[in-house]
Amino acid sequence: MDKNKNVNIIFFDGVCVLCSGFADFILRYDQKKTVFLAALQGQKAKELLSESDKENMNSLVLYKNGHLSYSSTAALEVFSLMGGVWKILSWLKIIPSFIREPIYFFIAKNRYKLFGQTESCRLPTPDEKERFLD
Repeated sequence: MDKNKNVNIIFFDGVCVLCSGFADFILRYDQKKTVFLAALQGQKAKELLSESDKENMNSLVLYKNGHLSYSSTAALEVFSLMGGVWKILSWLKIIPSFIREPIYFFIAKNRYKLFGQTESCRLPTPDEKERFLD
């Protein structure tokens, strides 16, 4: 785990179309390449996340500096890591979590119905391979 301590990893549901879309967004706009990606279903998740984290696939999980953030906080922290104009979105953290989290979890609970689901995890293209840890 120590070798991963300074790596920023977003764990996402690899079969969720919305989650894969967020991964695509990160790949496209994180020009500094500060965020790496891994599926919650993958090997890196098995190494770094607890059993309860892996069982609850209704949440993005951000592994940053050896610490974990979840759900809306994780998503907003990714915008901060990406910097530039995207950092502005991280300011949404001023909205209290008791307001943000119910909205996040409503969408997360219904994500397959609203956005769809694939049969298998998203595979990176050859150009993206360096950003995926699984």
